Amino acid sequence: MKFMELGFRPDTFHTVEAVRSVSSDLLNDLIIQVKSTKYLLHKFPMLSKCMRLKNLVSSQSLETETETETETSQEQVVIQLVDFPGETEA
Repeated sequence: MKFMELGFRPDTFHTVEAVRSVSSDLLNDLIIQVKSTKYLLHKFPMLSKCMRLKNLVSSQSLETETETETETSQEQVVIQLVDFPGETEA
């Protein structure tokens, strides 16, 4: 961990049934679903590194805004990945 600050611990995942989540003090605001497994994640680190996820989240946000006409910045965004290579083992 070349760029880790002193006292900063790496992310650890917890699995309960078919839900994997990151242990953190922040609320999970991104849910990625692959088959029946859900991953509860944070938008910022994922979207800053992956343009495809950024596009999926922005299109999902636009769809929900037009349906509900409310701000969705505080809500969880659910993205379903169909035909994900390696499925849940990846």
